Amino acid sequence: MKDKSSSVDIDIYEESRRKGIEAYNEQRYEYALKCFMSIEKVAPPKNDLKTWIQKCQQKIEPIDYVLVPGGHFSCKAHYYVNYKSFNVDVDSFYICKYELTQGEYNRVTGNLKKENYCWLMEESWVISEGPRYIEVRGDSIPVRGTFQEFVEYCNARSKDEGYEGFYEIKGNSITVKHQGNGYRLATPYEWMFAAFGGNLNKKEKFLGGKTLSEVAWHLGNSNNKPHPVGLKKPNAIGLYDLQGNAPEILQGDKNSKVFCSMCGGYNVSNWNYDQAYDPTYIWGTNNLKDISTWTYGTRIVFIPKTFRNSNLDKIYKDPQ
Repeated sequence: MKDKSSSVDIDIYEESRRKGIEAYNEQRYEYALKCFMSIEKVAPPKNDLKTWIQKCQQKIEPIDYVLVPGGHFSCKAHYYVNYKSFNVDVDSFYICKYELTQGEYNRVTGNLKKENYCWLMEESWVISEGPRYIEVRGDSIPVRGTFQEFVEYCNARSKDEGYEGFYEIKGNSITVKHQGNGYRLATPYEWMFAAFGGNLNKKEKFLGGKTLSEVAWHLGNSNNKPHPVGLKKPNAIGLYDLQGNAPEILQGDKNSKVFCSMCGGYNVSNWNYDQAYDPTYIWGTNNLKDISTWTYGTRIVFIPKTFRNSNLDKIYKDPQ
């Protein structure tokens, strides 16, 4: 049976809606959302699909995560590439409001070590003496970690919550499953897109404020140590500490094992903006040992089973 005014097959519509409600009541929220979204664009004018979709998303969406709808990312990049532009399409994803904390890392892995809360005291040091670290312990403090430690967190949380995950780990070898679901690190394009507010496209010098100190812990106000997350002003979509506090390890690709957001930090001077606090200042490396000497945190991305997300297929390139 068809409704001539909307050209919708009412039988199919009602069947998908029935299956969606049934799945929701059985707490199969991912499948319920898939049912509702399959008929969302062709639904009759009088329907309650929007309400059901919102209810499903509230059940699926992890606490403290923000949905970043997909869109086109176009942005002039940093000083070192002569302000050339990025142009890339980004698929939808969820991203955590906060940098990964020691408390959350320990909740999932049960393996918080001293190295995870020892932070570099200075950004430079005498070679003969080596780097010096300070212990900063607290459940709300960012967790310091290596690329592998953060990947292991993602895998453990994905498994705990019934997702496939994105990483296969064999010893020191890490293989990325591009079509996985669950938790993983943010790609450079995802991180920058979210930093500027996604489709809001807020090209702010200071993400969410008028001065650096309003949005970031830096050398001028941090007492040379990281602070609890979420105390500074958030950006346009509610993400905290994108500038300052802990620089963040990002997902690598076939050219670089890992990327890092060089967006300032608790021990980085606040006077040289072009080098230190530009959100487009991303760098990649294959030297994971060198990365472990420095002190990095991270921020986690979540991909539901129902999302089509090909962001891992997008190789990070210098802007053109």
